Amino acid sequence: MQVFKVYFKVLKGYLGQWALYIGIFSIILFGFIVPNSVKEQISFSDKKCNFAVFDYDNSQVSKDIVAYMSKKHELKSIENDSVEVMQDELFNRNVDCIVKIKKDFGENFKSNQSNLEDYIEIIAIPNTYTSQLFEQDYNRFVKYAKSYAVSGIDISSAMEKAAKTANTELSTKIVEKENNINYNAVYYFFNYMSWIIVIMCVITIGRVLVIFQKKDLRSRIACSAYSFARISKETLMGVVCSGFAIIFIFFILAVFAFKTEILSMQWLLYMTNAISYMFVALAITYLVSQLIKNDSTMNMIGNTVSLGMSFLCGVFVPMEFLSDTVIKIAHFLPTYWYQLALIHIQKHGTENIGKLFSYMGIQILFALALVTVGIIVSRRNQSK
Repeated sequence: MQVFKVYFKVLKGYLGQWALYIGIFSIILFGFIVPNSVKEQISFSDKKCNFAVFDYDNSQVSKDIVAYMSKKHELKSIENDSVEVMQDELFNRNVDCIVKIKKDFGENFKSNQSNLEDYIEIIAIPNTYTSQLFEQDYNRFVKYAKSYAVSGIDISSAMEKAAKTANTELSTKIVEKENNINYNAVYYFFNYMSWIIVIMCVITIGRVLVIFQKKDLRSRIACSAYSFARISKETLMGVVCSGFAIIFIFFILAVFAFKTEILSMQWLLYMTNAISYMFVALAITYLVSQLIKNDSTMNMIGNTVSLGMSFLCGVFVPMEFLSDTVIKIAHFLPTYWYQLALIHIQKHGTENIGKLFSYMGIQILFALALVTVGIIVSRRNQSK
């Protein structure tokens, strides 16, 4: 097992790269995926402002405005409108704003020439959305009411029409995704895992294989008592063991992140799909190692391949947002079939498992095709 031991001695020098990308994945996992795993149902509701009113006009207009605003927001009472009391109430957040309606507000309401801002004062906590919402509701109601009043309609009818117009609501509909799936944290764990696996394999295992392809080292091994078949066997064992080591690292992370989900049948399917994709990542690594002779370029190749497939196949951008052209291109990439398997598990669980295994089988076929191309390239390199 000398070649097997040498393989891991060389790999040991690149484990820092594993630590780097595991760290990046851990930040994504524990910083974003796990905290957002429980999402509240999307809903919309109006926010209410706590406000107090001092009506010194005491007209029908001012009473109607206060009545309308009381329906939209919460009317509170405070002791008086002295500066000290108002400051204390605002500072303690007992109220968000205080309205002072001055005398002759109602008389000037009907006039198109008068400026109502001179007859009303709104004292609010600066830059609070509740007070801004209050002022917005007030301005909208007064604008409608004043328009009706100026047109000749009596004040009572103007106020009723203004309230009806201001309360007109638009129907809101939440558009659901076409596949109607609520993606959970486990899905996103395996989703981003596909991106990291390819990088980790290419930049570490790929570098070891490039070193093994160097002419001097290959000649030394050829001079030993080891046959070519034995060398290939032990190298293959090292590569596969490295792949399972990566899967095991992700499993340990999952144990800390998901304590109950890992005992389910659905989790087993996720892991089986991840192992299938691991063989794809190893096959990509083998092919790249046969094409690239300089191990210093492995970082660039690994990131380009992994990020390219991730963007085209729905890892970073959900498939429903991708164009039909991109989806057609994605069919020729193994990550697309990995993503289809993830979606199938998330949506159907253990149902229609035959279709799920067909997705995994396509990934294995991709792996075999890539290895075959790698072997052809390897034989051409050896014949030179």
